[in-house]
Amino acid sequence: MRWRTFFPYSVLGGIGWIAVCVFAGYYFGNLEFIKGHFELVLLTVIAVSCLPVVAEYVQKLRLRKNYQKKLP
Repeated sequence: MRWRTFFPYSVLGGIGWIAVCVFAGYYFGNLEFIKGHFELVLLTVIAVSCLPVVAEYVQKLRLRKNYQKKLP
């Protein structure tokens, strides 16, 4: 992709992400449940963020186990 095409879309994408994150933070930050249980919400976000790593690890273990079964 040429620079002249890429740059405006990159800037618009960055502005869009900033707007979404700021407004979502403002909206969710004003909810009483979020205010009262912020640690729980934060731990939930961290746990959900770690799920792909755990899923990949489990998949690798399964593949390794299946591969070892096929060896003589």
